[in-house]
Amino acid sequence: MRRITLAKGQSLLEILLAITIFAFGIVTLGVLYIDANVTQRKSLERTKAMALAEEGIEAARSIRDRAFVQVTTGTHGLALSAGQWVLSGTSIYNAPIDQFNYKT
Repeated sequence: MRRITLAKGQSLLEILLAITIFAFGIVTLGVLYIDANVTQRKSLERTKAMALAEEGIEAARSIRDRAFVQVTTGTHGLALSAGQWVLSGTSIYNAPIDQFNYKT
């Protein structure tokens, strides 16, 4: 009886196919990792921006509710005085917070 052997080129083809599939898997994992990091950074930035915006809105409402008639024309900054928000000539936020600029 004769034994049938596989052609030598077939095992080489299988190895090349396995390496290709492995490479696609590694590239896919790399892309997913990078995309997850970008999404996390954007989410953190959005959270910081929302917190700063909410703080500004709360400060403006606090000033409005207390004594809106005392507001004068001009450029003002937000400051804390005795635990209450007030408009002043300077802001407590002189420098940008991360990449956000606090504008009043």
